[in-house]
Amino acid sequence: MSDRPTLLLFGAGNIGRSFLAPIFSGAGYQVVFVDVNPAVIAAINERRSYQVVTVVSGSPDRERTVTGIRAVDGRDGSAVSREIAEADLAATAVGQSALPAVARALAAGLELRSRVRPRAPLDVILAENVRGCAALVRRLVEEASPDAEARLGLVETSIGKMVPIVPADRAAADPLVVYAEPYNTLIVDRRGFLGPVPEVADLEPVDRS
Repeated sequence: MSDRPTLLLFGAGNIGRSFLAPIFSGAGYQVVFVDVNPAVIAAINERRSYQVVTVVSGSPDRERTVTGIRAVDGRDGSAVSREIAEADLAATAVGQSALPAVARALAAGLELRSRVRPRAPLDVILAENVRGCAALVRRLVEEASPDAEARLGLVETSIGKMVPIVPADRAAADPLVVYAEPYNTLIVDRRGFLGPVPEVADLEPVDRS
């Protein structure tokens, strides 16, 4: 078992791979993706790394390898619950339509976590373009398990990252490669955390009104 802290990341799409995973992998976290795309899951678990191409206007593109990753299938409820029970931190980058499924998974996983790590709440960074996202997710978790939400910190964010489209030929050759702009600051609501705010270089905690 790794002695690195673990970020459980729901969503291995563009924002998850280009923004959240590089930030936390670079800070020493193991990143465990939860996704439902079999090809992406298989590629992550086979290679345990992928490329992020930073596109800078007027300059050559820069490539970075993101390492320290693995993936679990979001349709395997038992596996996801085990990851939730053991994770040091979680995040979502799934889009509004998938939040109910994530909330149900969190509710189930938090019930197991209450037995495995009873003194450890779980903070979840919500990298979603959804107004009132924390209140929405809290309500959904409470509907699935009324006791679970008390152990859940929900951290809203401001996402300023743009993700350029990967050229079709490169995307066809590599299902994991992702393009990104240089901006790499994740603004988070400090007051959403139940536990300590992670000491991560590209995380910018603010006090939202």
